[in-house]
Parts: sequence; C-alpha cells; structure tokens
Amino acid sequence: RDQTGVDVTFADQDDRLIATTLQAATARDLLAELRMLRTKTGVATVPLAGKTALVATRELPAGDGRHATLLLQYSLDEKLAPARATEQVLLYVTFGGLTAALILGLIVTKAVTQPLVPLMRKLKAAEDAAPVIGEIGTVKSIQLDSEYGQVEVIRPDGAPALLNARLAPGSEPAPRGTTVAILSVDEAKGIYLARVLPQFPADD
Repeated sequence: RDQTGVDVTFADQDDRLIATTLQAATARDLLAELRMLRTKTGVATVPLAGKTALVATRELPAGDGRHATLLLQYSLDEKLAPARATEQVLLYVTFGGLTAALILGLIVTKAVTQPLVPLMRKLKAAEDAAPVIGEIGTVKSIQLDSEYGQVEVIRPDGAPALLNARLAPGSEPAPRGTTVAILSVDEAKGIYLARVLPQFPADD
C-alpha cells in the first residue's frame, strides 16, 4: 500500500474476511458492499469510512469448487486532497488579488481626484457668485408660467445658467424662446422670479 496507495482485501466465498490492509471497521463496511460489487463490472465507487473509494473485484479459484474474492481499494479522496488543497489556495490567491486591486484602484482614484476638489469648489463658488439678478434670459422649457418653467441666462463671467423660474401669478404663459428678465430669487426654494420683456418683431 505504501508504494501504490492501493489497499488489498481477500474474502472467502461466504463473504467472510480472510485478510486485508484496511482497518477492521473499514473492512467490515467493504464486505457489506461485496454483494453489490459483484454485480458491477470494472471499477465501482463505494463510500468507506466517510471517504470515497474506487473498488475493483475479481474472483479467484480456491480449489474444490470454492473461490475467494480479491478486492482492490483506492481512496479517491486521499489522492484528490493535494489537488483540492491547491484549488483552495488558488481561490484564496484570486480573492486576495481582486481585493488588493480594488483597494489599490480606490487609492489611485482618490489620489487623482483629491487635488481637483479645491479647484472644483472654486469653480462652483465662482459660478454661484456670478449674479443673475437683473440679467436677461431665454425660456428653455416648453413654456414659462407661474407654476413651472426654466430659463437660460448667459453670464459674462460664468457658464450659462439654467434656472428654475416662475412668472408672477396671473401672468400670461411665455412660450419657449421668449426673452425674460430675472427680477429676484427665493433662496429657500431656489426659484427665480422672471418678467417677460417686450418682444419686438425681427427686422425683415
């Protein structure tokens, strides 16, 4: 067994143990499966002592019309243990690599974007500071009325501002493209009050 990893068991024709390299309890389990094994051709898989074994049987003549049974047992779990251990190690290595890559990616992303934060804050502050009260804008929504609307204002020192705006209650709705003036802002709601400017026909 030490050389081949194969255990050998002999049983008489009455399925009684003659000799074995297995432990006694495992040998008893094997003999309990002997009748089933005789119906199999080739190699059969048998659970022995909580492990999976490959078992091959062969009838041997013993004279006077008697026979013995040779059983060869090969522990599949023992032979696969190194491969399973290697598989487990590979899973740990793969998981560890993915975790390290994720952490490294987060660190690199933060290192790249962190210096930009103050700049973005300054740009946002400058944009917010650019006044729009008193500026002229254009209705960008389908229409502007006392309930809903958006107005775009082109600011000299900032990007175009798209404002949530309203007309005074009772005002006629202004369609898209209408020129309006921004009068005031409700800072709590972030809504600007607008007034429609006189619309002059385009010159022919």
